[in-house]
Amino acid sequence: MAVSVLVVTTAPAAATTPDPLAPYLTQQVSWGGCPFAKRIEAQPSQCARITVPRDWAAPGAGTDLKVSISRAAATGSRRGAILVNPGGPGGQGTSLAGALAGLEPSLNEHFDLIGMDPRGTGQEGGDDAGFVCRVPLGRLPQEDDLDARDRSPGSISRHQRVPRAVAEACQSDALAPYVTTWQTAHDMDLIRALLKDEKLNYLGFSYGTWLGAKYAALFPDHAGKLVLDSSVNFEGRLQAAFEAFPKIDQRQFDDVYAPWLARRFPEQLGKTAGQVRAKRERLRAFFKREGLSPDLFDRV
Repeated sequence: MAVSVLVVTTAPAAATTPDPLAPYLTQQVSWGGCPFAKRIEAQPSQCARITVPRDWAAPGAGTDLKVSISRAAATGSRRGAILVNPGGPGGQGTSLAGALAGLEPSLNEHFDLIGMDPRGTGQEGGDDAGFVCRVPLGRLPQEDDLDARDRSPGSISRHQRVPRAVAEACQSDALAPYVTTWQTAHDMDLIRALLKDEKLNYLGFSYGTWLGAKYAALFPDHAGKLVLDSSVNFEGRLQAAFEAFPKIDQRQFDDVYAPWLARRFPEQLGKTAGQVRAKRERLRAFFKREGLSPDLFDRV
């Protein structure tokens, strides 16, 4: 008699691949004192440092980075958080949270205000200086007569010498490729997750508007209410905004400051905006003859 035997084997379970983001998402935020000096009329803040991957495209690869954050806790029932950024790029923002809470208490009634020193900026008031580019002095051109109003190719080339020298020095640092808006936006979403909030509300100024727009584009499902103040054109090149500064500054003086100065100091500066502008031009020409660069005059 033949006997058939059915043998059933169970394949071993596939090994579970560890989540490379788990160490970052499960870390505990330890709030404590802040190293920076409290701003006048600012609300009390707490500070912490969180760990972020050097590269969000390859978390776990390379040495992790530390990012400083602050919190001005909601004074009433909490409905979420508002992350704030002062702009820059490169502006530290941990002291800004308490400052805004003191300036506008209603903003802080139901929302924690969260400040952040973006990656590469170190720790405001602390020992961490962040990403420092060391430029040999011999590589910095000495330009004494720059005039941003001169838009000739030669003038533009001369204006680019110093930023080019700084950029070349920064690019030689191994950390440089990871200090970007894209990486910082991912750090922001980690902050949202660590706060256990479904949405990230945001208030950004100047470059902070570029950063906020990048966050909304990368994390549309996590973007809450975003206020972009003094916005830059985030559809083009960020550098284009800086290249336009001389024209912007001139327009501000002509359209805003000159009329105000004429109303406020008519006897000293002129009774009309045109007279104020003419006096400024005479002063600019005088100091240029005395050896002060027009760019320096415009800045002061």
